[in-house]
Amino acid sequence: MSFSFNLIKVHSFSVCFILHVKKAGFEPKISYTGTRIDNILDFISNGMGVSLMMQNSIKLLNYSKITVIPIDVTIKSELAFVRSKLKKHSSASNSFWNFLHKSL
Repeated sequence: MSFSFNLIKVHSFSVCFILHVKKAGFEPKISYTGTRIDNILDFISNGMGVSLMMQNSIKLLNYSKITVIPIDVTIKSELAFVRSKLKKHSSASNSFWNFLHKSL
């Protein structure tokens, strides 16, 4: 089965999505990535693929040609706080950095 996917252009989301789709047993054909949800929904309304997005993104929009199937899945991701070793940081930045080291 082949679908053309339209993805929101958020690198970590796209990578996570692709890994999980491959884990489910198929290779996604990504035809579009972008940041404008209305463009993605227009593509879908015109039969140009499917998309995975946050349900809140489409709740308030009126797209009568789109069917939404809620999914109940937990996808975990890891975040990291990063900063330059070469730059002198403000006292606020250092306080926050120290707080993170102690708290996490």
